Amino acid sequence: MESSMVLILTVDTPQDKAAVSASPVTVSGTVTKTAEVKINDVVVPVKGGKFSTEIKLTEGSNVITVVAKSGKDTETKTLTITYKQSG
Repeated sequence: MESSMVLILTVDTPQDKAAVSASPVTVSGTVTKTAEVKINDVVVPVKGGKFSTEIKLTEGSNVITVVAKSGKDTETKTLTITYKQSG
């Protein structure tokens, strides 16, 4: 059965180009249809269209790539997060 829904990947947190002072950071969001979601090449569980996982950051600039795949549809979001330890 082919779904007519379009695959849309939304990343709720963190915001792209955010500066954070704590690691790990929680990466969460939604997909509009059944999809496999990978964050930095690691599969994360999707429940009810929602996903969430923690990503460890290194000091400085961190690139987080979120990829959702459903059949032949692929959506990719790339976030750049700056991590600066407080203190």
